[in-house]
Amino acid sequence: MSGKTSLCWLLHLYQPPTQDLGVLRRINDECYKPLFNMIEKHDNAKISLNINGVLIDMLLEHGMGESVEKLKDLVAENKVEILGTGKYHPILPLIPKKEAYHQIRLNEETTRKVFGNGWKGQGFFPPEMAISSKVAKIVKE
Repeated sequence: MSGKTSLCWLLHLYQPPTQDLGVLRRINDECYKPLFNMIEKHDNAKISLNINGVLIDMLLEHGMGESVEKLKDLVAENKVEILGTGKYHPILPLIPKKEAYHQIRLNEETTRKVFGNGWKGQGFFPPEMAISSKVAKIVKE
């Protein structure tokens, strides 16, 4: 045994599209910004992150783009891996297959637009960790 221990973090960031703007600003200031700053400061930091496209959109639309820019830098430095998911946090096993595909594609469009070539499209976070054989097949495709 080498004595070296590795730890893999999977973090989940989500706010509903109806989130109060004051609450969103507070969460950004007290959670997201400190988290991204902490990751930036540690050379050996590496995490997988689920951030829905709807949250990215809200941060950009409401003047909190500095958090998205910091996240883009972390992705470019390979410190953060952005996972796929459904854009509006749908419970995928409970919605029609066509809508599940739509939600995943919407999220992919947002993620590609924001992170460009930094997004590799590997890994997937099913909202609320709700999974079924139907969802597994959709994700595999």
